[in-house]
Amino acid sequence: FSDSLAFSSASAVANGSEPAATTVTDTFTGCLDYVFLSGRVAVQGAEVLHFDVGTGACKAVRGGDHDTAALDMIPNASHPSDHMPVVANLLIL
Repeated sequence: FSDSLAFSSASAVANGSEPAATTVTDTFTGCLDYVFLSGRVAVQGAEVLHFDVGTGACKAVRGGDHDTAALDMIPNASHPSDHMPVVANLLIL
């Protein structure tokens, strides 16, 4: 099998690395979620949205620029999904 598509991760292109975490459980903390792209697409920015259980506040985090030990486990009462949103600002060329 051969694939002629060359996929890139929006986070890696925009920030130089993948997010440190897009899911946090009692047994695993890591990146499982990506925005993949190929072809004539320019990445203008990418980040992961983290939710603070105590305040319900949303914080945008780029790349691996955060302490995963400080993240709350998900899902929880404030964030019912087991994945944090990954967002990317893309420009179709």
